[in-house]
Amino acid sequence: MSLMVNADGSSSDGTVMIPATSFSTQFVTPATTYLKVMGLESGTTCSVSTGLTLFLIGSELNRVYSARAPNLETGTTLSCSAPVMVISETSQREMNLITTAYGRCALEALGMQSGVIQDSQLSASSAWGNDACDVTNGRLLSSGSNHAWCSQTTNVGEWMQVDLGHIRSIRAIATQGRDWDQEAQWVSAYNVSSSVDGITWAAVMNQDGIGTFAGNVDEHTVVTQYFSSFVQARYIRVYPQTYQDWMSMRMELYRCEGDTATWYTEYSGSTCTGTRYTYDPANGCDGWAGVTAEECKNYCTSNAQANNCPQRTCAAAAHFPESGLCHLYESCTATYSSDDQNLYTKNTDLTPFAAISSIGDRLAPVTNFKFAVPSDRFDVLGPRSAFPV
Repeated sequence: MSLMVNADGSSSDGTVMIPATSFSTQFVTPATTYLKVMGLESGTTCSVSTGLTLFLIGSELNRVYSARAPNLETGTTLSCSAPVMVISETSQREMNLITTAYGRCALEALGMQSGVIQDSQLSASSAWGNDACDVTNGRLLSSGSNHAWCSQTTNVGEWMQVDLGHIRSIRAIATQGRDWDQEAQWVSAYNVSSSVDGITWAAVMNQDGIGTFAGNVDEHTVVTQYFSSFVQARYIRVYPQTYQDWMSMRMELYRCEGDTATWYTEYSGSTCTGTRYTYDPANGCDGWAGVTAEECKNYCTSNAQANNCPQRTCAAAAHFPESGLCHLYESCTATYSSDDQNLYTKNTDLTPFAAISSIGDRLAPVTNFKFAVPSDRFDVLGPRSAFPV
């Protein structure tokens, strides 16, 4: 694959885009530009016209390998031996990190079709008055082609909602129509909104930066649309805009394959300095090694404060020097195994914390904890006291 960056920041094939505006030329002070390439195939190699070669030695999409590159300008060519996803970053010490991610990835369904997402997690503004049109039938490829979610009216503003149970990283959506025995029905265009709390909603853009997604053209074909970037949300609403015969649809949501994290928040900010696990806003550190679980909206900046949080949970977090990002794993609860050595997640099977640590990079071990992952490239988590039991 060969990719040419155009003057407007678009790419030659539309698969991977590197916006020129994300490079260090936007800063008047010196900065370091990084290319991050997320590969789908083990052994994929990429190079830019400057001669720099990036070796992708991981088979998982979310294992990011980065290398410093000269400031890239419009016209830079990126060539890869296999399809990849590219993240361009421009960072500067003591300056907020700007991260822009585009492209596609191998998708993994979040559970509409499989039933992992329960009926109780589905809701709608209304539904036509028969069982076949209940919102619980709004699942992709649901049994019985007559089944789908059908709104009670065809007014713009009707919606179907999925509650994922906790914050997820969502990359794409797929829709399908309804093969009603009297008339084929489908939604030909729709809007998407996301929310982390079910109260405040934000419009989701498609890969062209437009708020309206192209839907279906018949009752059978599944149409998949990528979001403009990863959407961090617990709730997703789909609003039909145009339709054939009626607002009837089935759907699925997707994350990138290999993304094993459950809840996490990723934000861009200055590299944390000092102890790295205390609340130090003067140094740009938002107390990330003690941010509370979703139930507790304030930062946990001490063990005492953490103990006051609902369910006494306090999320773990780690700073990744390679990306400059602080990752907040909001599902991590201080539940210790019998050997008092391993930190586990809320998962009922007590999957080790290391199992969800591949978002961005892998985590480093904390003193008195054991993780079966290397620690040579990552800052450590906060002290044990940050995780109350």
